[in-house]
Amino acid sequence: MHLTNYAINKHSKDFIQNDMTGSKRRFVSVNASLKEAGYDVDQLWIDTEDVIIKTLISIHPILKHNYRSCFAHHTVTSACFEILGFDILIDRKLRPLLLEVNHSPSFHTDAPMDKDIKEGLLYETLNLIDLGSCDKRKCQEEERKRVLERLFTKRAPKDRKEEEIAMANYMEHLIIHEKKYMKGFKLIYPNENEEKYSKFFEQSASLFGETTASRARQEAAKNQRVELEAKQKQYDEFKHAPAKKPPSGPKALKPESPGHEKSETKTAKPIFTLYDKYKKTLVPPPPSQPPSLPEGERNSSRPMSIADDG
Repeated sequence: MHLTNYAINKHSKDFIQNDMTGSKRRFVSVNASLKEAGYDVDQLWIDTEDVIIKTLISIHPILKHNYRSCFAHHTVTSACFEILGFDILIDRKLRPLLLEVNHSPSFHTDAPMDKDIKEGLLYETLNLIDLGSCDKRKCQEEERKRVLERLFTKRAPKDRKEEEIAMANYMEHLIIHEKKYMKGFKLIYPNENEEKYSKFFEQSASLFGETTASRARQEAAKNQRVELEAKQKQYDEFKHAPAKKPPSGPKALKPESPGHEKSETKTAKPIFTLYDKYKKTLVPPPPSQPPSLPEGERNSSRPMSIADDG
């Protein structure tokens, strides 16, 4: 535990190198000092764990997205792990305040206490993550399964059930293994407080998802879903609607080919009938004997009637 950056503070002339009473101490020494001062150390650690859990929940959507982007085919076992360093400041009322989170904490061992704590941390971490449960062969097997799933879009229910069984078996094995190799670690989540923090997962997801672009995508997806549901409803109604009987009698038309019925409600009249009507209406029948004009009254500039010999 340190108040300022250890890499800078250790060069000060006032820096005291002592594990129990110096400028950089173990948690055992800090807890003992606070208890002597009359503070509730147990409540301090409960509040500190609360800060750590809520911090991890707030970044969970980003971590989840990055993990699935990098390790899309690891569905049963874990593909990676990370050690985080939390810098916590305690005020005079013993309230923990988060200063920063180091995703790459320093593992330099320039002091005996650093060597003891950091080497023990790394050793117990490697035992805790159970490297034997996720070997190269299992990863390659998962990769082959995913390739087959991409080739065959529809997965068989048997494969899904096998994957669920494999996930349940892995989680059961993981819980037993972590309890065995917990050593200096403490499980702070999930435990009996799981119900308390479940609501924060929903809020953290909405916090990172509520943007202008995301709302537009959600609205477009909603409209598309409504449109697809309406089309599906129309299709179902058409599919289950009773079939109409074909017309019978002299007006019914025979199908062009076997098994194919052609619905016609009105028969078109022949073109020559329309032409006859048009001819009889516009062209009156010519007289049997056209009137003859005297020889002197004939004028070639005036129109004359032409008799139809037929």
